[in-house]
Amino acid sequence: MRIKATGNWAALPHFVALLQQPKLQQYGIIFEESKNDRFHSPTLQVDEILLILAKGRTSAQIADEVRAPVVQFDLSANHQLASIITLSAACQNTPQQTAKVIGFLQSLGKQVILLPDYPALLTMRTVAMLCNEALDAVNKGIASAEDIDLAMCHGVNYPIGPLTWGEQLGWKHILSTLENLQKFYGEPRYRPVPLLRQLAAGHTKLPLQQAPKHKKGVDHAR
Repeated sequence: MRIKATGNWAALPHFVALLQQPKLQQYGIIFEESKNDRFHSPTLQVDEILLILAKGRTSAQIADEVRAPVVQFDLSANHQLASIITLSAACQNTPQQTAKVIGFLQSLGKQVILLPDYPALLTMRTVAMLCNEALDAVNKGIASAEDIDLAMCHGVNYPIGPLTWGEQLGWKHILSTLENLQKFYGEPRYRPVPLLRQLAAGHTKLPLQQAPKHKKGVDHAR
């Protein structure tokens, strides 16, 4: 099995830690920063199959574009601690291709759940929408970015504040996810707010505190 990692893996340091386990050294995984925006999202090439972080499009749509088998994985606050990884697979894949990716992730000690192929899966969609709503509140002067993150962490026990999470993932990824969701469903709830567009373009920045530490022993699969 040949494995190559491309895209912005700095956004998923805990997944990188998974890939650096001694038992995976036999694959000689190489991390390459892709200059092609199509693969800017964290992407693992497992032989001929692309394993991509969910970005608001179906796996089938991406497979049609790249002319390759595609599996997407959902976002997690900490893939290293999470017991579950959720996937969607393109209908163009052969059963053997999808099974190869599932087997690889199971070899990392993860339970794999294969969901129907809908855009952004579960956590990625939720986080993108939370980021959008939080940025709207900041833009309207309802609360500061720091106060929103603090309230979400200590009020509803989120492992990471939504705005810190968005900053880590990259605002371009959040914007792309919402734009793709809006195009797919045609619903106004996915419309990106102006502040998100400004952040994605690099025209402004949010003052944010350091992300809170994960609680030891907590499973952040969602």
